[in-house]
Amino acid sequence: MMLKLGSWWNRRLERWLNNRIPDDRRFQMNMSNVFIFPSKFGIAFCLLCGLLFILGTNYRNNLMLLLAYFLLAIFLVTLLNSYANFARLKVQLGKVKPAYAGSECALPLWLGENDKKAIAALNCHGRLHFRLWQQPVQRSIESEQYSNPVVILVETRRRGYFIPPRITIESYYPIGLFRCWTHLRFKAQILVYPNPIPCDLRTESLTTTDEDGAQLSTSIGNTDFDSLKPYTPGESLNRVAWKLVAKGQEMMTKQFADANHAAIWLDLKNYLTDDLELAISQLTWLAIDLSQRQACFGLRLGQTEVTPDTGNSHLETCLEKLSLYSPNGQAKAEYQP
Repeated sequence: MMLKLGSWWNRRLERWLNNRIPDDRRFQMNMSNVFIFPSKFGIAFCLLCGLLFILGTNYRNNLMLLLAYFLLAIFLVTLLNSYANFARLKVQLGKVKPAYAGSECALPLWLGENDKKAIAALNCHGRLHFRLWQQPVQRSIESEQYSNPVVILVETRRRGYFIPPRITIESYYPIGLFRCWTHLRFKAQILVYPNPIPCDLRTESLTTTDEDGAQLSTSIGNTDFDSLKPYTPGESLNRVAWKLVAKGQEMMTKQFADANHAAIWLDLKNYLTDDLELAISQLTWLAIDLSQRQACFGLRLGQTEVTPDTGNSHLETCLEKLSLYSPNGQAKAEYQP
């Protein structure tokens, strides 16, 4: 019963927040999106003021009454100061890089003006706390000493377009009597790639012809030396040309091929089983692996086809198609955490 009540309350609160603070790419704090309420320390402070007032009235002690009024004045001044400080804050979402399903996606938040003078443009003071809505505090920064962007991490569940959750920003400036906070949802669609799962290469090679008209059919292999390329961290050290390194030259990686370069086709039908997501994940790993080897490859996903090519842009195109693929031809639905 309590679980259903909590779920109902969260849905009502989410709908209210959607109307109160609509999605946007950039936010300026104001009366419509800032909430303020006494903190636990502030509530205890109010109780102390009330207790002093009761004691001063009961014992007709003017000094105690004066102290109660003085503390109450501090409480009210702090209320205005706390809001005025937090209302100077400007927040916008930076460029979000695609993530792989099951990993954490980094949400870069730029505070103040998005330029080299961002620290001076922040214009608010005190410590700011960042967290995902209804989650523990993830980052805390000092307003006077921080560097843009402030990165918030959020876990992704599956491939497709991902809508980031609301981010709560809060402050207890200046002396902790009041908590100022806001719940911001940034207008963004984050592409989540499938989780790469290693597998064996099952592919079709595209045949080409040489100058004499003879057909050549090739694929990436480990037989014949082909070329050298600059070493990329993470590559196997067995492929490093150590003789060149011994001569004082930069690290180079040996490239091998079974014959001349030919386009390799990655076809979903070669991997399709009862588990579609497993096949998509395996194709994702193969696309990344072939791209790292600088192989020319194409991709077939049912009626969708990506022509063979090489390079990072080609890999990103293939990963996007894999992320959004649906067997019924409809676009992959957006989801929230």
